[in-house]
Amino acid sequence: INSQLAPVRVTLGRIAGARVRDQDAVAEYQRALAIDPSYFDAYQGLAKTLVRLEKSQEAEKAYRKAIDLRQGYWRGHKELGVFYYMQGRYAEAEACFLKAKDLAPENFQIANIYSNLGGVYIQTGRLAEAERMLLDSLDRKPLAEAYNNLAAVYYYQNRYDEAAVAMEEAVKLGRANPSILGSLARTYALTNR
Repeated sequence: INSQLAPVRVTLGRIAGARVRDQDAVAEYQRALAIDPSYFDAYQGLAKTLVRLEKSQEAEKAYRKAIDLRQGYWRGHKELGVFYYMQGRYAEAEACFLKAKDLAPENFQIANIYSNLGGVYIQTGRLAEAERMLLDSLDRKPLAEAYNNLAAVYYYQNRYDEAAVAMEEAVKLGRANPSILGSLARTYALTNR
């Protein structure tokens, strides 16, 4: 009815992205921003699409612009943290996740943010902190990702029986990391099960 609304353009960008037409998605997000230069969701969509196009510097700028627009919104910080994590920039990812956690202490996404922090702590060799954070995440909400990460903590600590239990929980939730199934089989070989 009206293609001159920024939300319409963002929706078209999401559709193009889902169809793996990333150049079209970028164009739609840019059209949305031409209509409304302060539209948070357009910057978020643009950033994610630029990541897929392997344009990391541009993606980081888009994530930062979204945060500038809504500094008190946890989601911008979390998404930038995920970006940094995927880039192997763990200190920056940790700072973003901690900021997101502070901004949304009771948010429905807090379990996911805790799981993200646990992943950072695993990558930086802080296994005790990772375990605490992941158990906090699971106390709030059972997430396959948190169980996957907790299994890794236990595995690295040679706690194979506990690793197997955590992996089984991830599988039960139906969203186990594909590598977790192979790890589960290897872990069974190391357990008394």
